Amino acid sequence: MQVSHLAILLTAQLGLAGMLWYSNHQPTQAEPLLASNQLTELTLVKGPGKTQDAEAKPAAAASFNLRQHNGQWQFNAAGTEQPLWLAANPAKVQQLLTDLQKARLNWPLADSADSQRRFAVAPDQYHWQLQLKAAGTDAVQTLWLGDSAGFRQQYLRRDGESAVYQVALNSYELSVDPAQWLDKNQLAFKDIQAVRGPDYSLLKIQPAATGTTPNTDKPIWQLAGLTPAADAIAPTLDQSQADQLLSSLQTLTVQQYVAKPTAETTAALAKAPRLMITAANRDGKTSELSLQLAEAGGQYWLRRSDVDAVFNIEQSQYQSLVSTNLAKLSKPAEQQVAGTAQSPGTQALDKLSQQLQPGKTATQASAIEQAELKTSAPDNTGAAGDAKP
Repeated sequence: MQVSHLAILLTAQLGLAGMLWYSNHQPTQAEPLLASNQLTELTLVKGPGKTQDAEAKPAAAASFNLRQHNGQWQFNAAGTEQPLWLAANPAKVQQLLTDLQKARLNWPLADSADSQRRFAVAPDQYHWQLQLKAAGTDAVQTLWLGDSAGFRQQYLRRDGESAVYQVALNSYELSVDPAQWLDKNQLAFKDIQAVRGPDYSLLKIQPAATGTTPNTDKPIWQLAGLTPAADAIAPTLDQSQADQLLSSLQTLTVQQYVAKPTAETTAALAKAPRLMITAANRDGKTSELSLQLAEAGGQYWLRRSDVDAVFNIEQSQYQSLVSTNLAKLSKPAEQQVAGTAQSPGTQALDKLSQQLQPGKTATQASAIEQAELKTSAPDNTGAAGDAKP
């Protein structure tokens, strides 16, 4: 009987101890990883990883800077002395921000200096260091990312703490290579109001100015030449060609950027005619922007006036923009049936288009045409002198 009471008492004590242990080792409410979700600056530092020799001097760490400016994330594509801020890939940045904002800390896996080296989150042995700055403060929150803990799982330590956690993060997509963060659509034009090429002007007009019933699904564009003679030749816009030009500008895609282009590329761009576009600039304000396109070194280059860098683009995009002229955009009112002779207006338009070579203005082409007319005109004075009464 006494043994039975002792057994019951022992069982109760073991049960109470088990409950206390279970209670003490249950995770408390998950704590957010970030001190603030309103991040405005982010610096990535590539670490040396896990080294076997604790005395080995780590290599110089490479860093990459991101910042938020006017609601847009940008990265520094040059050095700190002369920074060059270009638009960052919004999807790539947002994925990183979302992962950081969703990450939660449960109970730590370890809490010692040795464990920091074991999980590669020590100050001298780490894979990534993230320096985060939030809006309205100069304080920086630093995170140390170590070895992978599984699929989209990472070992992590917060600066100033010794505890090591396992969090839902993916460091695989992190990079200090600026080319990996480039927004390749950053030069695409938005809200285009006008386009002025070497010999034409394309203008979006208000529906009330046309005197016709507006089509709410499609804007109205008006074509004009840059000289009175050219303007008289091409009164009608070929809407399909205009749509092609506008689409090329609205979907403009760059491949890579060059902070310091070669002398050959710089010279080619300096000689290239300017395509003037009235549209939204980088700050979202409507202004007149210039676009220069040139071929150099077997590649096709582009520079936009509000971005201090040179980009290369595909040949098809280059050809689509440089081949557009007044003749291509015009649809003569006296269109002939296929196979018939060209009208005088069409012949004159084609001749003007041929004279407008890259780098030559419409005024220069008109002067050449006048000179040719004087040369080809008959000598009426000589003919009158030879006439008999």
